[in-house]
Amino acid sequence: MMKNLKLKMLDKLKINRGKLVSDGAVSFVMTENCNFLCKHCLRGEKRNVVISKEVIDKVLSQVNINGTLHLSGGEPLLAIKEIVYLLSKLEEYGSNPERISIITNGSIGSDRFRQFVNAAFKIEGLVLKIMVSNDYYHVQERLRLNDNQDNIIDNLRSYVKVLREYGYSIPEDNYFDMLENYEGFTNGHGVSAIGKGKNILGAEVIEREFKLRKHARIKRGFVRGDFQVQPDGRITIFKDLSWEERDQHYDQQYSIHEHPLQRILTSRHL
Repeated sequence: MMKNLKLKMLDKLKINRGKLVSDGAVSFVMTENCNFLCKHCLRGEKRNVVISKEVIDKVLSQVNINGTLHLSGGEPLLAIKEIVYLLSKLEEYGSNPERISIITNGSIGSDRFRQFVNAAFKIEGLVLKIMVSNDYYHVQERLRLNDNQDNIIDNLRSYVKVLREYGYSIPEDNYFDMLENYEGFTNGHGVSAIGKGKNILGAEVIEREFKLRKHARIKRGFVRGDFQVQPDGRITIFKDLSWEERDQHYDQQYSIHEHPLQRILTSRHL
């Protein structure tokens, strides 16, 4: 028994030797797929792309995540198997995030949500932050998919029930951190002219600059700033990039399959 414990500790020390440490935010784009077809979607057209176990392992083997682990998409809960795998590997690779945040459209059934909460619950001392998109176009999608019924409150109540099963406390008047239902979106006001949103009449043209500002740097083995992991292994800034913007600004020199994470994070775009 003692021998096995010592071997486990030695293996952990071996894994952690020479690794980067992030006390900021590391975001994983779990999938480029989504069950919604929102007209304003920043990302662009959905794609049936899911992050691989290989990408997850490569990232976790090179950085300890001690701050925020953020899960996004697409709709991240469509990649529930990959989410469970990621969360199950954190301790093995030496990561101990203090918070996990996830942004969802709130339409995924409580069974998948329960799998996510169950996996997160196994991480000691973890804070969960659930963000639910709820602007004008998300409302329209819910109406389209549910025979003109907006079922978001029923869905959130089912999520709350799951969270309470695991002992998480819920503010009485605030189920989740929900984005407001912006009335101005009906005429395109407030919609950025990127992704699918650029096709909406009245959308605002937004210039996006990638050349000047660095979002992450390495100092004495620590990652100062935030970064994002794409499903195919490319490392980008932690920003809601459209798929088009990502492909335009980040080629294979940002791929963790081609280069170590430390080298990628010292590039001019990160």
